[in-house]
Amino acid sequence: MSVLNDILSPWAITVTVSVLGATWLFNRSVHFVIHSLAARWGERRLLLLRFLPIISIVLWTLAIIVVVSAVFSPDSGTIATVMGASVFAIGFAAQDFFKNILGGLIIMFDGPFQVGDKVEIAPYYGEVVRIGLRSTKIVTNDDSLVTVPNSKMLELSVSNGNAGALDFQVVTDVYLPAHTDVGVAENLAWEAAATSPYVFLDKPIMIRITDDYKEQVLTRVRIKAYVIDIRLETLFQSDVSKRAKQAFMKAKLLPAHFDGEPCPREVASQDEKEGAKP
Repeated sequence: MSVLNDILSPWAITVTVSVLGATWLFNRSVHFVIHSLAARWGERRLLLLRFLPIISIVLWTLAIIVVVSAVFSPDSGTIATVMGASVFAIGFAAQDFFKNILGGLIIMFDGPFQVGDKVEIAPYYGEVVRIGLRSTKIVTNDDSLVTVPNSKMLELSVSNGNAGALDFQVVTDVYLPAHTDVGVAENLAWEAAATSPYVFLDKPIMIRITDDYKEQVLTRVRIKAYVIDIRLETLFQSDVSKRAKQAFMKAKLLPAHFDGEPCPREVASQDEKEGAKP
């Protein structure tokens, strides 16, 4: 009872709350400073954000050590008694909790992705904004915040689009009629990507032309180019698509009415055939 009274004494509770509260406040302040520096130095953003999970672990570990050793000052007998009685109960009741913590540590030290990476974790796709001890937070392209338990991250396949780099490959598909002059289309598609203000020209622009079928045979022009910053992905994709379509229409490769669906003449012919059936 004396040990319990010491733990629950007003002085011990006050010091514990003060240490944990100060740790939380300091941790939040560090996060704020690093996010501010990352916003100011865009080219070093991903490097700065990588330190956040490590800083959080170090701060909370130090806080727990201070509370246990300095505040409660337990002897070896007390530590053994408390640990022996609590390990089984806590371990059984908090299996998922410890799985998540283990998953968080593996993610931080194994490094399949870092804060700022663009990842796909089925069925979610977006930017990693936080790696915590229990969960990882992802912001999708439609600005939804998704929280994934770290234990699940170890079970799922993770696709990392940039692996710590600021640039990122963006794929844009544009469809043209089957009779398109593919040589002209390839040159115009390359120019559409190369003239975008968001393109990263230190890496190659690739054009892939294949046939596709969407109720009729179409020519698919796939434009693969790198954007200068992963957060500009959707803007870059939209800009390239707009530039390519404008160029195709100007070169008369893309009719104004073309939408990838069967043209009115094809529909009329099909209706005539069905009407001729007995």
